Amino acid sequence: MVVSRHAQQRMSERDITFLEIRYAVACSRPQRRRQYRIFRIGPRELRRLNPRLHRRLAGLCVVCTARGLVVTTYRRTAR
Repeated sequence: MVVSRHAQQRMSERDITFLEIRYAVACSRPQRRRQYRIFRIGPRELRRLNPRLHRRLAGLCVVCTARGLVVTTYRRTAR
């Protein structure tokens, strides 16, 4: 998996690690939006993970291209 410069900048701004991105990609099903795949860690995915990781991974979203390039990352806040 390759991370773009934009994604690296967003990761550093939002305190998201590469390991967290790998968790999101491995533990969630991708949603396809145009040419992108969006991996989201929601309540369903959190149930399958170690409770220690819940705070760091809750709401994490990773946007990738079909070839595996990470375009951007962000955290969704609860509404």
